[in-house]
Amino acid sequence: MRILVATEDSLPTLAAIRFGARLAAATGGELLVLAIGNRFPHALAGSGGLDLRLASALNEAVRVSSANALEQARTEAARLGARIRCESLRPRRVESIAETISRTADRERADLVVVGSRGGTAPARWALGSFASQLVHVVRRPVAVVPDSYQASARRVAKIVVATDGSKAAAEAVRFSARLAARIPHARLLVLTVSTLAADLSLMGRRLVKALGFGPELRRADLHAARAILDSAAREARRPGARVTLRYFVPRRPVFAAHAVASEAARQRADLIVVGNSGRSSLGDAFLGSVAQRVVSLARRPVVLVRARRR
Repeated sequence: MRILVATEDSLPTLAAIRFGARLAAATGGELLVLAIGNRFPHALAGSGGLDLRLASALNEAVRVSSANALEQARTEAARLGARIRCESLRPRRVESIAETISRTADRERADLVVVGSRGGTAPARWALGSFASQLVHVVRRPVAVVPDSYQASARRVAKIVVATDGSKAAAEAVRFSARLAARIPHARLLVLTVSTLAADLSLMGRRLVKALGFGPELRRADLHAARAILDSAAREARRPGARVTLRYFVPRRPVFAAHAVASEAARQRADLIVVGNSGRSSLGDAFLGSVAQRVVSLARRPVVLVRARRR
């Protein structure tokens, strides 16, 4: 498995490096740490917009920062027993850092791109326009978003939770999770589908639904749909040889899918969560934004976002 972690002055990187190294060690894969230099001192000096001595000093500061980041990565990889390769790279003048990472991930055929996410409140961890958000929209490969509070232990990766709603992106998330779990000795994969019926009914009006007598019929339909989703996911997950457990989760109170996924992953003490980066959701989730983005905001563990394949 090829895992790419990008480091840059503005990015929270230590947690991302720790997660990438732990996963590389668990799968017997390789960790590629990419130190991205700042293109602006060089570009401004070339255009005459910056004193050459100042540009030289800024470039040296960037070089030292990159060297320190790569040395830190080597130390973490050695501690966790991961194979590592390091590379320094400066973005092209016409591309963003996210585009540089995407281009490198394609060149290296990375299986996973890892990026850190800052802590704080939920909106701060997934702010509109944040780097993690940009990267997820630019990179076509699975992207792991790691909270900066993440501490990588030397214990093995034991449990992966993948949430599915039967969408194309969720099906791709199940396939990715199954391949990952099959590569890690003794790892278990929990395939989770969440009932959003209670949340939907709370928006529609419980009393109205009860008065019309639709409640039992809606619950049966919800259970039938969940079984079909889990059966399909189980077939996909078992193909690579993953050890799979299925769970239909019905929240005790009306909560949206993202809250249910994050809370169940915490209860299960999952090492990571995998979700599709688009898909079906409850009515409330549709109003409040992407389920995947809200899982990233709520979870206190790494979240892998997987996009549906292009046709």
